[in-house]
Amino acid sequence: MKKALRLITELGANFVAPYVVYELLEGHYGDTTALIVSALPPLFWSAYGLIKTRRLDAVSILVIGGILFTVVATAMGGSARLIQIRDALVTGAIGCMFLGSLVLEKPIMFYLARATRKRSAFP
Repeated sequence: MKKALRLITELGANFVAPYVVYELLEGHYGDTTALIVSALPPLFWSAYGLIKTRRLDAVSILVIGGILFTVVATAMGGSARLIQIRDALVTGAIGCMFLGSLVLEKPIMFYLARATRKRSAFP
């Protein structure tokens, strides 16, 4: 029961809450503000996990780093479309890192999967 509640909370913070926040704010404040504010629930969730476990894992680093990059890039100016393009470039760069790591003994995805499994609701 406790694991199921944690999974539901994690899905809510990382998928449902950003969507709901964006939909609520987009009509009143525009795309740019809505995109920035919709990044806060996953950021808070990752920060909460970091404070609770006092352990920095690879998944949290990726989430927090990506969100902070977006906020800093947005502060430099630009439209919502430019924010989406920047995010796509970051995602593409991360994808290239994953592909490049295939030549290593254990690719980066191995370590991310292991970190996710350790903090997952399911063993």
